[in-house]
Amino acid sequence: MGERDSFKVRVSRRLLLVVFLVGVLFLAVGLDLAYLHAVFDANVGSDKPVLFWIFNVFAIAIGALIAVTQGYYLVIPPIMLRVSHDGVSFGTGLRYKQELIPLRYLKSEDLRGAKLD
Repeated sequence: MGERDSFKVRVSRRLLLVVFLVGVLFLAVGLDLAYLHAVFDANVGSDKPVLFWIFNVFAIAIGALIAVTQGYYLVIPPIMLRVSHDGVSFGTGLRYKQELIPLRYLKSEDLRGAKLD
């Protein structure tokens, strides 16, 4: 089966850019807080330093993970939906892993707005 035998919908780059910027924001906040506590006294403004460092590590780790994965997807957007002779597959999860539903399990097909080649 060739490329022309299927209908594909990729994830919008605008959406990926917004999620990428959210990840960069988390990363920047975590690094900024870590830098400020390294320069200034770590006890200033904090009555529970353990909670502060848990939040800081969480912000840096999650921010870096989001920024790296979505940055990669900005270059090569993943396929969110594919309709082919095999069935309908759609991306799920953080890595947009394709899950296939065979055509024999579909009750109806309605592709009024789709432009197939």
